[in-house]
Amino acid sequence: AGDLASNELVVGDLNFSKNYVEQIQKVDREEIRRVADKYFHRDNLTITLLQPVVEKVAAKPEISLKKPPLINKYELLNGMTLLVRENHTLPTVFMQAVFKGGLRSENEKNNGLCEFTRRMLLKGTKTKTRQEIAQKIESLGGTINTYGGNNSFGCSVSVLKEDFDTGLEILADVIMNSTFPSEEIERERRIILAQIKAQEDDIFNATFKLFKETLFIHHPFRFQRIGSAQSIARITRADLIKYYNEFYVPNNMVLAVYGDVKASEVVKKLEQAFSNFEPRPLPLIQVPQELEPTQIRAATKYMEKKQALIMIGFQGIAIKSEDRYTFEVMTSILSGGGSRLFQSLRDELGLAYSVGSFSFIGLEDPGAYVFYVATAPEKIEAASDGLLEEIKKLITLEVSEDELNRAKKDLIGGETIRLETNQALAFQCALDELYGLDYQNFKRYASDINQVTKEDIRKVAAKYFDLASYTMVVVGPKEETQ
Repeated sequence: AGDLASNELVVGDLNFSKNYVEQIQKVDREEIRRVADKYFHRDNLTITLLQPVVEKVAAKPEISLKKPPLINKYELLNGMTLLVRENHTLPTVFMQAVFKGGLRSENEKNNGLCEFTRRMLLKGTKTKTRQEIAQKIESLGGTINTYGGNNSFGCSVSVLKEDFDTGLEILADVIMNSTFPSEEIERERRIILAQIKAQEDDIFNATFKLFKETLFIHHPFRFQRIGSAQSIARITRADLIKYYNEFYVPNNMVLAVYGDVKASEVVKKLEQAFSNFEPRPLPLIQVPQELEPTQIRAATKYMEKKQALIMIGFQGIAIKSEDRYTFEVMTSILSGGGSRLFQSLRDELGLAYSVGSFSFIGLEDPGAYVFYVATAPEKIEAASDGLLEEIKKLITLEVSEDELNRAKKDLIGGETIRLETNQALAFQCALDELYGLDYQNFKRYASDINQVTKEDIRKVAAKYFDLASYTMVVVGPKEETQ
């Protein structure tokens, strides 16, 4: 369950670990040689040397630290926002396009439409078939991917420096000229329906689905991003084309180009590549208001599994909430090996196979904060009581200074390492700009995290975790779950 939670939070794909293993098995000697040639060269070499201390130390040479490359922002005539970061460390270029939309743009009838549409993006354009798109990008040693989320969706391309023009042409082509071939639609529909069935058999997926349906009565967050069997079955080619024409428009788009490029040249090439990409009025996304629960909500689902999964949660925050970084520090304290929940419910009480918490954030609407514990079916009551007791401690007692400092160190260090790649930083900056946070928001992360205090965590817990109106769902074998 912990692995599934991590997959959902980090990459938005509960089956990431399974797919990862499958991709590892596909690696051959030629692929290893290509990657070695790409990364193992002198210009990318770092050497460290550990020597014994000597009595006479030579004068330290002056060290010149290069400032991180600047990020330039441009507004194109068609309304597209462009971010460019010159980083000449490696001869690669990463392009990330993001659009507002996602799950919050859907309703019960068309649930899964955004996900279905983004999957069709690579299935054929006016000039290329699905196979030709795949073969072209593979011949460059590059990658092309799409994603769909709660609040956005997008497409990315990664290529070598000398293939930038070709990579940009492919990215522009799928964004502007996708054709949605009928045979490809039906092929993808069968794949999606099979994946929905697989998710229904997965205990973490099933529990999280039940939790969202119980907490959210009106908001689209109650749906699954992949859709339901019923909604996917009724989505037509006309529905896909309509969503594509409405949301895949330049005035709804941020494009980040990070890597071994020159900013001035990128702007000219982007203006040319997207010269026929005309802005259009954006559809009004009317999201139903979700009132806070006024009493405890509970639901149960029976699955013939050897373990049970419990989720307890509350309405959370929107992305611009002043409590966002307090939530991050609190989650770091609560989750992971050696964390507060792990030590209490697993090490001390022996009630958990895995335990933790996570938050998903809304764009303009509250998301949710979720605590979970996987346990033996006969320990459901004790595990749920233990989880509620830990939530009560958050509300009434301050965390320790050691917990606070360790969480801050882990978060800041982890974020620094995560954003070292062009891919991660481009995606982060593009989303922050799209969501109105400013593309340089990442520079304030360490400062925002360091400002969180022990009292902030207690106050935020008391503000959001009302033990008179939480949502609790349990999934497990019928006999013990009743």
